[in-house]
Amino acid sequence: MLIITPLLAQNVRILGGSTWSMNGNKVHPGDTIPASANLTAKARSDLVLDCGKDVLRAYSCNSACTITPVAMDKGLPVCRETVSGAAVQRVDPYGWVDPKPSPGGMAASLFSHQPKNAQVLGVRAAGNLSDAVVRQAGDKVLWAPALARVLEGNYCFQIGALPAGSSKPRAFALEWNREGDGGAQLSNLAAGLYTIERGTPGEKGSCQIDDPDAAKAWVLVVGGNDFERIQKEWESYAAGLRQLAEDTGPEVASTVSHAVLAALADSAGK
Repeated sequence: MLIITPLLAQNVRILGGSTWSMNGNKVHPGDTIPASANLTAKARSDLVLDCGKDVLRAYSCNSACTITPVAMDKGLPVCRETVSGAAVQRVDPYGWVDPKPSPGGMAASLFSHQPKNAQVLGVRAAGNLSDAVVRQAGDKVLWAPALARVLEGNYCFQIGALPAGSSKPRAFALEWNREGDGGAQLSNLAAGLYTIERGTPGEKGSCQIDDPDAAKAWVLVVGGNDFERIQKEWESYAAGLRQLAEDTGPEVASTVSHAVLAALADSAGK
């Protein structure tokens, strides 16, 4: 059993970790916990905490352990860089991207787009879709970056604006060819952040989602002059995000990837 006792003089927000409870009640990413509260997990678990100043740290236990990830330093809460019984890693891109990225406030951006209590399942991605930045050119969106791991074939895709419920989901059909740009017409689609799921085309334009319980990839739809800047910055994170996925659990990697896309979405037009 994993027990965490943050020694804080203020509330702490959980960024990632869907298997935790406090006083017997399950907690979710986005929840805040009071100072000195115990968080427990009964199996192998990952936890991502916002350590302030855009520093995110992940605490990972492969088996039962007891850790205290937060200490006080000069009257301020700080995340411990090492703890007994768990692997600790700084997982925000500011720790591994050079040159340093410009958008800040990743935690705030993440929760302005992701609804409170949303879970990042992360164990399997829906239809091998990838988090991505995609170009919008008029009524056409070029989805190829999000489909890089998808086998060629006829599919339908459903996208949902973030935060969830801010607009009705939309679906489109596509004959995916790896040599193409994945272009599909979507009139009046607002630029911004979306989830994307893969499905099988049905009758009358319907789309049957292949795995509705799988984790959803996030895509940032960008048009105009913003695209080149945002795409370049997203690509600067690519190697680090791939390494993060290898070094930590999928939930940690998904949390950080989504936080980066949310921050980039908030930087559009600025």
